Amino acid sequence: MAIPEKQRLYGQVLVDFANAASTDEAGLKYFENIQKAFDLPYSFIDKAKNNFPTLKDFYSPLTKQEIKYLEQISEIKTLENEIASTLCVDSLKYDAYSKTFHIDVYQEIELGDGTLAKDPSIERISRDVSIEELEEMIRRRVVEPIFQDHIEDTLSTSLPKLMRLKNRITEEKEISDEKYQELYLLQDTFADIREEHNYIEFTQENLKSFIKDILKTPAPINIEVIQDKLKSFIKDVLTPPVPINTELFSKASLEEAYFTDRSDLSFLFLFRVYNYPIAYCSKEFFNVKNNIEHLKKCELCKKFYIANKQIKEQRRCSICSKKTRATPEKNREYQRNFRQRLKDDEKKRTEKRESRIKEHRVAEFNSKTAKGY
Repeated sequence: MAIPEKQRLYGQVLVDFANAASTDEAGLKYFENIQKAFDLPYSFIDKAKNNFPTLKDFYSPLTKQEIKYLEQISEIKTLENEIASTLCVDSLKYDAYSKTFHIDVYQEIELGDGTLAKDPSIERISRDVSIEELEEMIRRRVVEPIFQDHIEDTLSTSLPKLMRLKNRITEEKEISDEKYQELYLLQDTFADIREEHNYIEFTQENLKSFIKDILKTPAPINIEVIQDKLKSFIKDVLTPPVPINTELFSKASLEEAYFTDRSDLSFLFLFRVYNYPIAYCSKEFFNVKNNIEHLKKCELCKKFYIANKQIKEQRRCSICSKKTRATPEKNREYQRNFRQRLKDDEKKRTEKRESRIKEHRVAEFNSKTAKGY
């Protein structure tokens, strides 16, 4: 039985996303397949691809040295944010020249309901502290006993690592202070791009594991077993850590803006753009036993593919089958060589048979001569 076209398109969203060799490829191919699977206008592909930030495009104007420093700056900002979180301050920045830490804290205002909220419009409380003062501030933090290890990790690991990285950049002086500040500001954009690509990679690996698990299911296929695995996959991997009204999600809600509106690049944006559609396609594809029988893994390229027909003996995807399929000239050459091998083998057998007959006659003649005949 052939697989329905719409079901095949849902499956293609999944296998191409899992098969992608890079997160750039995964994202670009994903939007192509989404357009087909959800009947979006053709103009959607260009919009989505133009909005999708590829690492290749981001890195292309930068030199290898600048990329190296950008990654180091990214690590520095991560450590600064981690230490700021430990101190419960809004921002912290280490200055390697003065060996001091600049700390900013927003003042709080009382809201109508009596709660306090930080107001960025009010002048911040800022101060510079030495390494000794910062260490003392961290030690004085009153925390639950279960968080005490985090305090110790900040003092023994995060803080020394931050200073070591920043001091190294300052001492090497391979880039100017102006270029460093330029890269420092660029890091926020880099952080958003990297977060999306890390998210794609995480989702991709989980989807790949899920498909492998499905393919390992012993034959004959028990659809109830598959559905249990599907429910577990969607619940454990595709469910966000914060509540979302999943009732709002349906095929009808998947319009262009659903994927192209990047005004809010939060975690929920990534979840909405990737997890919801993948969950929807998974439900539509894996809830049908016939679809699963079309799902295969190529023995050559090791990629997943959806076979057009249910052929148990089929082991290769269409691309690998074409690569290994002989041309008419190769077939004719094979036939010629095959016929020649048959002739050569027959000639060898004939020669061997004649040789044995000759040996037998010589032996018989020698035997008769010895008996005096």
